[in-house]
Amino acid sequence: MKTIFLLIALLFTISSNSFACNNSTISIASQVTNVDGSVTYTLDLTTELGGLDATFYGFALSFNSTFNTPTVVIGGTFPTTTAIVSSDLIAGSISGTLQGLSGGDINSVVLDSDWNPLMNSTNVLSFESSELFGATSNNITMQVQVTVMGCVEDIDFYASVNSGSNSCIHNVSTGVSCAPCSITAITAGTQTPCVSSNNTYTQEVTITYANPPASGTLDVNGQSFAITTSPQTVTLVGLVSDGNAVDVTANFSANIGCTFTSNNLFTAPTACNAGCNPDNGTWD
Repeated sequence: MKTIFLLIALLFTISSNSFACNNSTISIASQVTNVDGSVTYTLDLTTELGGLDATFYGFALSFNSTFNTPTVVIGGTFPTTTAIVSSDLIAGSISGTLQGLSGGDINSVVLDSDWNPLMNSTNVLSFESSELFGATSNNITMQVQVTVMGCVEDIDFYASVNSGSNSCIHNVSTGVSCAPCSITAITAGTQTPCVSSNNTYTQEVTITYANPPASGTLDVNGQSFAITTSPQTVTLVGLVSDGNAVDVTANFSANIGCTFTSNNLFTAPTACNAGCNPDNGTWD
């Protein structure tokens, strides 16, 4: 009976430690938007390996979005880590170099079928080793920078690609939604009477939108307003009383392509100050 319990305990230990990289971690230290619209992510990574893990040939990062395919930028103006050696690690050690590769270059160093699903992926940055035993310690911790063009909602960290286990894939959210901006409706609200002193009036309009940009203003017929929440009511001021129908166009200053026009939305009051003056300065 004791022998049976020992065997069960041994099997449990082997099972629970088969994929030690399930305790690996990823976190975003910072994400900075660059002037060209790309974003540079600074990532803290830890790969935890165990004696029963598959041979470690490297790891990979996948930058994901539901609405577009981001592109890892290597060799551009903004930084992307392209090589890691032991001296670059915060903790642990590796033999040789982990080479950073993307797109068609993925798996050109490892040349291993476990990496085939990542091949030719422009949204993936792989770090590959040609050493038989890429890691020479159970844990390796590092910080990398990756510049990506295109909106990213979350990042997958394949802590040890050769593990073949989903439990070694760790995910972190960027906190960004890539859903496209849209303005779907503009409706007219309260209109004031014509002011005789300057022949103008004001008009309320309500704009319904989704996924507005995080910066800039909501612009309606050339007047700018702080972005709040949808539906948003704004007041157009200084409009000329001329009795004509008025078209209203709304867009966002940080995304002028996100626009909507409602034709003949309302009618201006008729003029209330014709500018009529007596010929001799006084009325007879």
